[in-house]
Amino acid sequence: MEKRLSRYARGLAKVGAAIVALVAASTLWGLVDFWRTKTLYPSVSYPEPAFKPVVNWTETAPKGWIRLSELSRSTWLAVLTAEDGGFFRHNGIEIAQSLNKVRVDLQRGRFPKGVSTLHQQIAKNLYFGARAPITRKFQEAVVARRMDAELSKRQILEIYLNIAEWGPGVVGIGQASRYYFGKSAAKLTVSEAAVLANLLPNPRRWGPAVRQGRLPRGLSRRIQRTLHRMRSAESLVLAR
Repeated sequence: MEKRLSRYARGLAKVGAAIVALVAASTLWGLVDFWRTKTLYPSVSYPEPAFKPVVNWTETAPKGWIRLSELSRSTWLAVLTAEDGGFFRHNGIEIAQSLNKVRVDLQRGRFPKGVSTLHQQIAKNLYFGARAPITRKFQEAVVARRMDAELSKRQILEIYLNIAEWGPGVVGIGQASRYYFGKSAAKLTVSEAAVLANLLPNPRRWGPAVRQGRLPRGLSRRIQRTLHRMRSAESLVLAR
């Protein structure tokens, strides 16, 4: 019996070591990918039916790329307020908030997901795709930390705004602005920016209603919270 348990334990140890080695290798590959592409521009699509990100890299900005300088302060501030309020304070990851989110998820019987910063969302979409979240979260965090060290906050925010998905086939804030409001991103009002910012967590759920000019109650509440928080975040300054 003891010998059998010992063999079982050794088998589990080998499996665990193999998993750790695979995760480490995959994480290293993600870092290599980041170093290789950090001076390039990403172009992302989310083709059906899986909607997994497909990334192409170019040396010059792809058609439709929106510079941060083209956007009003309220546009990028709305996105940060809704998606990553600590963007200018953290170094790519939010450990305390992630642990608290995991605790809340576990208490509610949900799969623990933690908090994803803009850095981590970029890492996921550009370097790790739709891999299993149990390992991907660690990988995202490693690349996110390196991203924060290598790129400016302006660069990171600009990348995020141009690769985020705002609906099926709607990628980047330029497309989103035209798709939902029929105008360029430079002309978005504060309220319109808040609408787009709050579509980001689940654009396929809320997008069709917004496209029809409606604001479901749940989305409307999120938008009002964002607008309220924006008013108290006016001291936020873009770091260089």
